[in-house]
Amino acid sequence: MTKRLATRDVNIGGELIRRGDQILLCLGAANRDPEVFAEPDEFDLARNATEHLAFGHGMHGCLGGVLAELQAGVAFEHLYRRPERMELAGRILEWQDHSFIIRGLERLPVDIKGGRKEGTPC
Repeated sequence: MTKRLATRDVNIGGELIRRGDQILLCLGAANRDPEVFAEPDEFDLARNATEHLAFGHGMHGCLGGVLAELQAGVAFEHLYRRPERMELAGRILEWQDHSFIIRGLERLPVDIKGGRKEGTPC
């Protein structure tokens, strides 16, 4: 969540926000807007999500966002090239409920299927 101060009168979703009003935004919900993202609750690595707000935008953008994207790319590339495959272990996921700001899983249980031959690097 983040707080903003309206700099002008604006109508959002039928609600009038007046200049000077403080508003609290839930950015996690923005990335799940079905008017912007087809099937917003589905995990889709191939989704072209150029409108997401994961790292903010403009002057409110996260300085570490580019680094985080690079790290994720390296991690997914490494996992993709391994002979083992990860599969979701079970169907019940436990979500964090201790914060209004951090949104995510408590844990992500996976099973490792397959294996590598002895001497094969990780």
